[in-house]
Amino acid sequence: MARRTVVRLEGTSELYRDLARIGGQVGDAVRRAVKASAEAVAADARPDVPVRTGELLSDLDVQVDSGGTSASVGYVDTYYGAFVEFGTSDTPAQPALGPAAERERLRFPNRVQTEIQREIS
Repeated sequence: MARRTVVRLEGTSELYRDLARIGGQVGDAVRRAVKASAEAVAADARPDVPVRTGELLSDLDVQVDSGGTSASVGYVDTYYGAFVEFGTSDTPAQPALGPAAERERLRFPNRVQTEIQREIS
């Protein structure tokens, strides 16, 4: 006759409750990291934005989506921002946002990790 083994897990309801709580906390941490990262890109780019009239610099803006999980940094009301950033056939590029975004891309994973650790500890 085969032996029957019974395993009883206790505390599963508490485990599910704690996992749900941590999930919400992780989401909050990621949203904070996304916002901080976008603001860091803008701050890092500002010194490199060409200032002829000051319009590009004043139009540099951070926008975070309603869920807080994505953000954009760019020139909001200046049509020629892309021409300055990437250049044209007559004018060389004067990139500010691209290099700043690349530098932040390397820092972003640590930023998320720090925010998550801060949230759940």
